[in-house]
Amino acid sequence: MESEVWAAALSSYHEELAIADTRGNLLVVDVRNSEVREHYVIPDCWITSLKFARDSTQLIIGTLGCGGWWLDRPSGHLKRLHLTSLQNVTSLAVSPSGQWLALVGEDSSLCVGECSPKASFHEVLVHKVPNPNSVAFSPDSRLLAIGGGEGTDDHAYVGLINLKSLSIYKILKLSKDAVCIDVLSFSPNGELLLAGGYKECAIIRLTDTPVVETTLPASSWCSALSFDSYGCSAVIGDDSGGVTFYSLAVGARLQYQLHGKILCIDSLVNGLVDVVVAQLLSEQQKWVVRVMRFELKPDWAGR
Repeated sequence: MESEVWAAALSSYHEELAIADTRGNLLVVDVRNSEVREHYVIPDCWITSLKFARDSTQLIIGTLGCGGWWLDRPSGHLKRLHLTSLQNVTSLAVSPSGQWLALVGEDSSLCVGECSPKASFHEVLVHKVPNPNSVAFSPDSRLLAIGGGEGTDDHAYVGLINLKSLSIYKILKLSKDAVCIDVLSFSPNGELLLAGGYKECAIIRLTDTPVVETTLPASSWCSALSFDSYGCSAVIGDDSGGVTFYSLAVGARLQYQLHGKILCIDSLVNGLVDVVVAQLLSEQQKWVVRVMRFELKPDWAGR
């Protein structure tokens, strides 16, 4: 891609990769051979976020300036979502069951509805989380986490939202150093939440009174987060190519430095973790994207 690659998503079995740039180009790539299967364009839009629906023939797209979109891949039809006022989507999430879709963006807006191109969305304002840049569903879909910051007091914030009532459950004020929470990820059992901002990632234990258990450093802005499939390790990627595997049991770390920026981290069964990296080849003025697979051995994290 000639323009900067900004968003990526892996399909449920990691057979396909969707990538998008700042000029509205969207590619679907075969992970096995890097062959481009499909190319779509949303003109005059900066694509900020991508997710496959439960049916991987469907893609949901968030943009700056053009709202949210639904792509039906078999027909190639792009349909704009019925969002009341949200035009600048900074992040979106699909619930683990595939039933719900949440989008966040300008003016502390949160839109939630059925994960369908025909859905009507409930829109609420979450002013206690300024400039929301990230959203994630808990494994049981009872909670939404929203991350933001850079408000009047310069702190980073995480809001926990009751999905049924769309009311605020808890607001967590994090450090000024984190600036803004750009990425979020729940552990498989829903007991922990990763919240990544500038040069640090907080690990939050979700008790009745959520607390930050520890904070992990990053080289720059955290750009992707995940837990391994066992829920024993946190995986943190940043936009300088750093990837850290952190053992929750013993505190051990494995660190890697890749060329490019980390766009997406997603886990498979048996300790497999796929990391999507975008790199600018300066001589060709071209962005290339690759998927790197890591395998965590059962004994490294104290399992």
